[in-house]
Amino acid sequence: MDAGPSWDFPPNPPNRQPPSPPHAHPTSPGSRAAEAALEREKEWQKEEHKRRREEKQRMKDDAPSFIERTRKSVFGNARRKSTKKGIRTDKGKASKKSKKTSSIKSKASKIKARPASLKSAAASLKSRATSIKSRVESIKSKAASIKSAIRQKLDDVKAKLKKKRDVESSDNDGHHHNRSQDDEDGGDYEMSGGLGSDTERRDRDEYESEDDMVRELDPERRTEQRRRRRWQARRIRRRKRLEQRAKRRGTSESESSENSEYYISYGPTGRWGCLVM
Repeated sequence: MDAGPSWDFPPNPPNRQPPSPPHAHPTSPGSRAAEAALEREKEWQKEEHKRRREEKQRMKDDAPSFIERTRKSVFGNARRKSTKKGIRTDKGKASKKSKKTSSIKSKASKIKARPASLKSAAASLKSRATSIKSRVESIKSKAASIKSAIRQKLDDVKAKLKKKRDVESSDNDGHHHNRSQDDEDGGDYEMSGGLGSDTERRDRDEYESEDDMVRELDPERRTEQRRRRRWQARRIRRRKRLEQRAKRRGTSESESSENSEYYISYGPTGRWGCLVM
């Protein structure tokens, strides 16, 4: 019989590659320097970790003494009070002691001393309240006085402005009326320097004395007063002239409406207008 295929050889050929060489350090100088630097870095890190652990442990050990030193620096050498009342910490032994009588006495003394302090505090509060009220009243009075002064000044200014407007309006009316009367008289008037009668002299003395009275008050008011007085004297002189002219003609002022000072002309043609009240 023919024998089948022999099974002495495996179906796949075995790995004929040589085994890998064992791990060996690099032989280049640059690689050796880098390896030495890495080793030094690892050693330094180990020493740093060790130093930090020792520092932490030392801080933990010194923490109570540090806290005590801080407390002494802040609060001085004052003894700490016990957290529990009635427990003595002498000689490291806790022994309870009854302090009933001492606590009762201290409470009684506090109760006795409290009303005086309360009374003084109430009196001080009342005095402060009264002082604050007085200050508020003084401030209110000052504000009221300032308001009244401001209102008075405003009223004075308004009165002056109103008076000035009235004077200007009256002066404008009088000036227009005087011009019309001068045109009517035809230039037949006397100079303002000389007055004809004793009445006119008395009137002149009167307004001159009034001018002297207001001389030091206001220059504008003085000039306005003098102007008004001059116009008044001019009207008086014109009235005297009209009366004398009416006597010479034999007619009175009331009969001759053309010569009346209560009428004004509206043009050179002699047309007479409304009556001035």
